Amino acid sequence: MDPSCKPILNGAQSRRLRQFEKTRKTRKSSGNKIKVSPDATYTPLFDALRLHRSQLAQQQAVLPYVILHDKPLHAIYEMRPESTAQFADIPGNRSA
Repeated sequence: MDPSCKPILNGAQSRRLRQFEKTRKTRKSSGNKIKVSPDATYTPLFDALRLHRSQLAQQQAVLPYVILHDKPLHAIYEMRPESTAQFADIPGNRSA
């Protein structure tokens, strides 16, 4: 060590350390918010969509959320697409 460190180590001299400001990370919104209706989880149609997702997941030996997360599943329920173009517009749909 350098001899100039001795007074600091003995406590005879002190040094102030720089303090950095904490920056908050902000999440960027994609703008494609999916609004989930609370009654969507208890309908026969939504249950059928979940069952189909589970069957696809079982066939591919993956977990159901790998096929499709719940939010896009809710969006399918809410939007009820009638064409592949409408299905492609669903936010969170990776298979389009």
